[in-house]
Amino acid sequence: MSNNVAPNAISYESDLEHDHLLTEAVSGEDGTAELYLENPRKLACVLGETLKMLLSLPAEGCPCPASRQAPLQSSVTSGKSH
Repeated sequence: MSNNVAPNAISYESDLEHDHLLTEAVSGEDGTAELYLENPRKLACVLGETLKMLLSLPAEGCPCPASRQAPLQSSVTSGKSH
């Protein structure tokens, strides 16, 4: 199931110490761009909205255990951080 929130994987390799995932390029602005460094509130808003969008996606097929999802969803709904 794809929600189009991540780039397509091109290659994955693993050894005893490291995992390497090569993906397609993504569009958008880097969080370290001057725009955000000069206005950290804007960056916080962008990150918050993105997290809210990610947490609104269906959990089907998510590798994260359900026990971790409930506290995260509660934080987004209430606007509080844990």
